[in-house]
Amino acid sequence: MKSKSLIIVAALLLAAACSTNTTMTSSSSTMPGMAMYSDNDIAAIVSNANQGEIDEGNAAVNKASSDDVRAFARMMVTDHTNALNQARSLFDRNSITPNMSNDIAGTLQSGARQTVSALNTYSGSDFDRQYMQALNDSYNYFFFHYTEAPLLVVNTNAIDFVKNTEDLEDLVARILAHTEGTVYYTPLPSKDRRKIARRAADDAPLAVSPSESPAPLFEGASADVAPAAVEESPKPRTRKPRAPRSRVPE
Repeated sequence: MKSKSLIIVAALLLAAACSTNTTMTSSSSTMPGMAMYSDNDIAAIVSNANQGEIDEGNAAVNKASSDDVRAFARMMVTDHTNALNQARSLFDRNSITPNMSNDIAGTLQSGARQTVSALNTYSGSDFDRQYMQALNDSYNYFFFHYTEAPLLVVNTNAIDFVKNTEDLEDLVARILAHTEGTVYYTPLPSKDRRKIARRAADDAPLAVSPSESPAPLFEGASADVAPAAVEESPKPRTRKPRAPRSRVPE
């Protein structure tokens, strides 16, 4: 049974449109347990999720007014096209035919069509805003509601795990250590982690093993008890000399 590997693929590729609202519905507004579906069902879900993102991205490429939004939409089309092609290669190698008649695959397909139709009613900056908001809502919905496996949601705004080895190692360590539930992780930049580590090392007391315990300075004193502060000795009091008394003769 290849379901386990396909469920992993689905979890990675199903970050597709997942919210439902009065204007736009994304592909996966409800995500029942993936384990109850066959390999063929999961293949259809992965295929339609990626195709939905491709269709929505193409709509934005054609209608967006902002260069940044168009560039982002092109990236979405490229990334999800590559993901879809990789998924199809996996299906072919394992002789899996997507079952497009299952309920989630149908919801994904109809949701994507509804989203594209709703987006086409907007133009200019309104289109840009609606497209980006729909994506934001969709991803948020997916990650806030996914419960089928341990989920680590990472805010990567402050790190660069592609160019910075320390950031990558920290991220990999977090992923490997995460075994249950949903955790939201915002890592510090590697330079900030180094500063904190140096500060902690500077502030940490020197560890002394019992065999190396220093001898007390005075007999009967404990080496691991801070000595009491020594008070200054009181200064001697000095008396001012009395002025001589003078008698007035009678």
